[in-house]
Amino acid sequence: MRLRTFLLVASVIPLSIATIALVPSVRTKLFTTPLWPWPLPFDTNDDELDMLQTLVEPGDIIVEANLHSWQWIALCTSTLGSSWVHTALVDDEKKLLTMDGVAVQTDFGIFKKWSSTRLAIIRPPYKDKKQRHTVIASVKKHLGNAYDHTFVNPNGYCNGLVGAALNAVGIPVQTVRTWGKDVYSAHNFFKIPNAIVVWNSDLHRPKPKKLKAKTRKLNLLGA
Repeated sequence: MRLRTFLLVASVIPLSIATIALVPSVRTKLFTTPLWPWPLPFDTNDDELDMLQTLVEPGDIIVEANLHSWQWIALCTSTLGSSWVHTALVDDEKKLLTMDGVAVQTDFGIFKKWSSTRLAIIRPPYKDKKQRHTVIASVKKHLGNAYDHTFVNPNGYCNGLVGAALNAVGIPVQTVRTWGKDVYSAHNFFKIPNAIVVWNSDLHRPKPKKLKAKTRKLNLLGA
């Protein structure tokens, strides 16, 4: 009986993975559905997003992750080695160039729409304004591109849009070899030589009150 149950589970798992990977409607539904729809203490808010808008400059990169859609975190961690998931490029209007089903120009409110839980601002080492504007223009010309679930076309997913544009002007962004493809990982924007991390929620965001209280309690206990 146990063997039969084990064999049944063993057959269902690869079938489920194959269905997710090969059936576009199933894959899209899984990766566009928040698996944790309830509020979290780490969710970004209007005050934080207003603050980020005062910090950014054109050409900056915003890196994002979202515990509400932890299926993306699981995918990126298992295939790319990092829990950072998503990127957006700040343009000359301080709008964001990123993917939301298609390549779009949008505002910072998209992070509230996504209920983003981790954010960071990275400033690449542009030589001058011309190089920075070249990167922005390169990404803008792909606005309207459909999202590429296969990650073959770098201009069909957020990290590829930004990474390919930076590489084209000589600012190196590494890719990760996975499943026979060279894929841009959000984490590798942190590894750009001489890039500056302007702000990182992991380091600079105040802890939620409940977490602060728990930390104080652990400190008192000597933990």
